[in-house]
Amino acid sequence: AAQPNLNTDIIKNYDLPYCSFDEQQLIVQAIESRISLIENLVDSINIGLKKVEAFRHSILKKAFEGKLVPQDLNDESATQFLKQIQKEKAIYLNSQKEIAMLKPKYNRAMENNKKILELLKDKGEPISAKELWQLSIYKDNIDAFYAQLKEHIEKGEIEEIEKRGKESYLKLTDSI
Repeated sequence: AAQPNLNTDIIKNYDLPYCSFDEQQLIVQAIESRISLIENLVDSINIGLKKVEAFRHSILKKAFEGKLVPQDLNDESATQFLKQIQKEKAIYLNSQKEIAMLKPKYNRAMENNKKILELLKDKGEPISAKELWQLSIYKDNIDAFYAQLKEHIEKGEIEEIEKRGKESYLKLTDSI
């Protein structure tokens, strides 16, 4: 409970513990010795970190000078090795371009149109828009899927037959 009036007479009646001057000096000495110990540990840690950093630089220097492991005189220099990699990369990229040039060209939009319609034809019954999207070639691009779906609906190729909750079910129109 709170004390409504606090005065010196009331405080005199309380027994407050305190330390003698000698005890206070012992406490101060113990704290100072621990602080000194902590400072020494911090200094040791900082010295250790500097040694680790110097060792790391030493290892990297030896590695770049080729002195970290025994060297084989038959090995190529790093510069020659990088030039060889660049040449092989250029040859590979050129071969990929040639392969791409040899592939027949076709209308991607036609393939995309066919794909959604093919899925609906294969299914033969109404399918949810979500399932159609996940089975289609647009499974990684929902915006492209809905753009293509919108085209099919506008052309009268696909119709929405019902909604169950938030899910729309689609089917081919009778005209296809």
